[in-house]
Amino acid sequence: MPGPSQPPPEGFARSGEDVVLPPPRDLPEDLGFDPAEFPPELLEARAAIEEVLSGQGDERSGIRSADDVTELTNIQGIGIGRATLSQLGPQADAVEPGQPTLTVYLAQPRSAEDVKAVLVDRMGVGAAASPRVVVVPVVTGPIEAQLFDFQQRPAPGGISVLSDPNALGFGTLGCLTTGRTPPRDQRTLILSCNHILANSNLGRLGDCVDQPATGDAGVCPDDLIAVLERFVPVTFGGPINSVDCATAWADAANVSPNVLARGPGGTFELAISSTTAAATVGAAVGKSGRTTEVTAGTVQEVGASHWVGYPGGNSAFFSGSIAITGSSSLGLPFTGPGDSGAIVWTDDENRNPIGLHFAGTNNLSRSFSNQIDTVTQALDVFITGTI
Repeated sequence: MPGPSQPPPEGFARSGEDVVLPPPRDLPEDLGFDPAEFPPELLEARAAIEEVLSGQGDERSGIRSADDVTELTNIQGIGIGRATLSQLGPQADAVEPGQPTLTVYLAQPRSAEDVKAVLVDRMGVGAAASPRVVVVPVVTGPIEAQLFDFQQRPAPGGISVLSDPNALGFGTLGCLTTGRTPPRDQRTLILSCNHILANSNLGRLGDCVDQPATGDAGVCPDDLIAVLERFVPVTFGGPINSVDCATAWADAANVSPNVLARGPGGTFELAISSTTAAATVGAAVGKSGRTTEVTAGTVQEVGASHWVGYPGGNSAFFSGSIAITGSSSLGLPFTGPGDSGAIVWTDDENRNPIGLHFAGTNNLSRSFSNQIDTVTQALDVFITGTI
């Protein structure tokens, strides 16, 4: 693979590139787990619930808080997981640790019995009545699109960025990538979310990306780190999305392939791998983000299907997400607002990327990532790591 060397041309941040944005690629359905590991009734229930939830665009258009939900829209999403000791008891169907589960994300608390009744009687999901479909309700509140807030050059992953046309806010530079084909294989591209680099579809190719973000006092052109180069549009209102992602073109001299961390002596950089990996339930993971910095977490569910609220009152439905909880002994969350765009990696010496963080629950109990292989395929890029 040629080393990326071409910086953005003069004036690119004002004019944009003279190209037509390609339509979203027809990505193969990848649920993020091996179906053979789970009961067929559980998979049937998951698919049926996803179909019902993804068709609720009109009902969810006016929802602004957990107080606005009905019994049907109280269900924010679902994921495939395995029971933990803390999930055994009267509020869940689980009877033993490791048992395959259907985790149901709720805006308001309900018992497993009540949730099953809604699934079977109100949504018409007959498979959910099976004793092999173990329901675990998890109160998350609404799921929303989500402090390394200083300027740094070269800028590593984990640090504050945002496209300049965005309202005052902040997001996270995930990592570096390069295109798979000419001429993009000669570009150094930063990876983050559509709603961070492309202003939730409103961005134009060539838009200035600030580091630090506009919400952290960044201004263009003084703090320009990159220019919007490509994004996958997010479809609002019900059609199923797989990714919320974008790339911006940077000068290689101004960015770093590592991610930012903090220790007793101050900040330092960690290397990440260019080789991706798949998420598995129970896997230990880590990330570096603008708000919560470096945190450790555990994959709780895979193949998650759920709604995400965006600024301006829009909502989008996603499938195939990875759901993660914080695993700190202090009970800290895995992510917070401003961490969108962070790369999630395996918490080992290799630090293989597994996901791109893009959303979190209102109560910070769950963080959601797109599968990294789906992201890189959608954007037609390779990750540039140093391991």
